[in-house]
Amino acid sequence: MGRKASAALKVRGVFQRKEDPGVWWIRYHAHGQMKRERVGLSKQEAIDKYRQRKTEIKAGKQLPRNLKDAKITFQTLIDDVLVYSERHHKDTRNVTSRCAIIGKEFGTWAVEDIRSKHIESWLHERRTPTGAKPSGATFNIYRSLFSLIFRQAIRDGKATENPAKGIRKKPLRNTREKQLSPDEFTRIKEIVQRRWPDRWHEFVISLGTGMRLSEQYNLTWRSVDFTRGVVDLRNTKNGEPREIPMGPEVEAAFTAMKGLCFDTGPDGRVFISLRPGKWFKEALKDANIEDYVWHSNRHTFCSRLAKNNAHMKTIQKLAGHKTITMSARYIKTDDETLRNAVTGLF
Repeated sequence: MGRKASAALKVRGVFQRKEDPGVWWIRYHAHGQMKRERVGLSKQEAIDKYRQRKTEIKAGKQLPRNLKDAKITFQTLIDDVLVYSERHHKDTRNVTSRCAIIGKEFGTWAVEDIRSKHIESWLHERRTPTGAKPSGATFNIYRSLFSLIFRQAIRDGKATENPAKGIRKKPLRNTREKQLSPDEFTRIKEIVQRRWPDRWHEFVISLGTGMRLSEQYNLTWRSVDFTRGVVDLRNTKNGEPREIPMGPEVEAAFTAMKGLCFDTGPDGRVFISLRPGKWFKEALKDANIEDYVWHSNRHTFCSRLAKNNAHMKTIQKLAGHKTITMSARYIKTDDETLRNAVTGLF
């Protein structure tokens, strides 16, 4: 074998360790210290990373910490992503609670020791506090959170690969969204108005606007325009502002809420609480309504729009759906509708 062929097989600074077979590492001198980094399963990626580090050293760039000598724990990555979440996410409560759950299992682990199989096994074996197996949607949410944590760590130079990237998301088959039937609405209306009359306004506003929970309970009076008759949402999930016209029931509910509030100035909160309380669960139980949560009010809103023959683009705009595919779920067709559609074409 000639010198050129031999050089192609062996690259200086790129190596494998006996205790970590199949994984490629790089080593290089920087500022008088030997640094080592675990790259991944691809030799070419290790070569590219080695060349990148050498270029960065020449440019005087700050390099990542030595991943061999300084064991970075997963809890460090969690702490970093919580800071990131505070800056970039609108609903940090769920991110914080989910990070706490992940941290109980992986917090003390060294980042370099976590593999895809460890994360995937935990996702499949995890159970809720009641012992139930989480839904496919919950599986996907936690998988995405793991991926976010590692992506942020790679940007910060605290990890070199994302082990959650190769984990497949679970397909979601829950195409039918829970919504209130007319009979269920009548039952829960009677119960809430009788037992929690002041809470009825919150419920009407939710059903009549389709706002997400975070949009509704973070609302200030600045966003409620009685003159124009609209709710003006600026801080939405998809980042795009939208206006929702107020029907007479919704406008009456906001007027009643204003009479209950201590601070009705522009920055005053419309709702004192940050989410519906125990009253909602008790009302559902008394009304014998199962598999229904506050977010289901949003599905009821969209379904009622569809039954009123609202166009899909109208539903998309009022609900703030990023894609029209989300809105299309609420358009139901039956045989009579299909037959009427083709009648009179000629």
